[in-house]
Amino acid sequence: MKDIDAYSFWKRVDLNNKDSLKKLSEELGLNYATIKTQRSNNKMPTACTIFSIAQSLNITTDYLLSGESLKQFPLRITAIAEKLCKVSEKNLAIIENMVELMPEEEEKEEKLQTKQDA
Repeated sequence: MKDIDAYSFWKRVDLNNKDSLKKLSEELGLNYATIKTQRSNNKMPTACTIFSIAQSLNITTDYLLSGESLKQFPLRITAIAEKLCKVSEKNLAIIENMVELMPEEEEKEEKLQTKQDA
């Protein structure tokens, strides 16, 4: 993956944004002054802001960050990611633990199903 730099990030936002930065920030519920300052000073926004911008512009975060077009996530995964941006740190930690345990649980279920089928 290419190095990530804020200047290129904002250039890609500009290339894909048909409206003004102000309209984009309003659409996303972001503080325009903050976005404008980040843009002017070539500062990277937060991960959730990057995600929101990518979704609004219908492009991938990979493209915004690196200029490389990679596979777009299924809409279901994207919807979950949007919800995760609004979750508290405490609940996010709980969710991360659940996700880490999921492959183990699926393995147990598969083994149990195999035993029942035999």
